[in-house]
Amino acid sequence: MEIRLRKWVYPLFMRASRLFENGRPKEAFRLFKGGAEAGDSGCMLNLGVLYGDGANGSPNREREMFWYKKALAYGEMSAFSNLAIAYKEQRLYRKSEAWFKKAIAAGDEDANLELAKLLLSRGASLRSVSAFLMAAAASQNVAIATMEEAQSLLDENQT
Repeated sequence: MEIRLRKWVYPLFMRASRLFENGRPKEAFRLFKGGAEAGDSGCMLNLGVLYGDGANGSPNREREMFWYKKALAYGEMSAFSNLAIAYKEQRLYRKSEAWFKKAIAAGDEDANLELAKLLLSRGASLRSVSAFLMAAAASQNVAIATMEEAQSLLDENQT
């Protein structure tokens, strides 16, 4: 059943992704919802994003968080950072910090930079977040832009 489900859901996920990338979020929403309801964690995660963006009307934070947490329960590790960002957008900074730390513990090395920026925006010193910045700057598993931004923030500390 699981293999059959994946064969059925994967084309749906890819079609929904293309629709979203081509500026058709309402159509993507419908397909992601079908995949999410069928148990696909990637569809759950993207459905959360679309609820947060208001692709099916106005933003719905409650549904956004529900789908991120469900995606996480189904093993979608990137949901840790999505939850952290959603809490940050709601100005729930302590919850955001906690979820970024969970993301880091789960192996999301990009979360180091995001946590450092969150803490800096809340008044932390550059020195107190330098370990997070060094981890992001030295990682081989993050985007080049993440490495460069982390390094730039570290360089600010040395001038």
